[in-house]
Amino acid sequence: MVVSTAQELIDQGVAKGIAQGLESIRRLLRGQLEEKFGPLPADVQARLARASARQLEGWGRKVLRARKLADVFGQATPRGTKRPGSGRGRKR
Repeated sequence: MVVSTAQELIDQGVAKGIAQGLESIRRLLRGQLEEKFGPLPADVQARLARASARQLEGWGRKVLRARKLADVFGQATPRGTKRPGSGRGRKR
């Protein structure tokens, strides 16, 4: 099937609009997160940058109830730290 030049232009415009909309959502969510929790760690910024619309929407809802950044992104503990009771030396 041959796609007309007009249809190609329409498709490009739709794709550009979707990308701009996602970037607007990212900026809004980033601003909300920074307002509530302060400067964002690099790993959170990276997650925001590559997130789908569905992920951004879910995080946008979670930020309203979150008490800490991990409540939004589901991170149980910061990277490099152990959960209480994990590892060696546990009492038996």
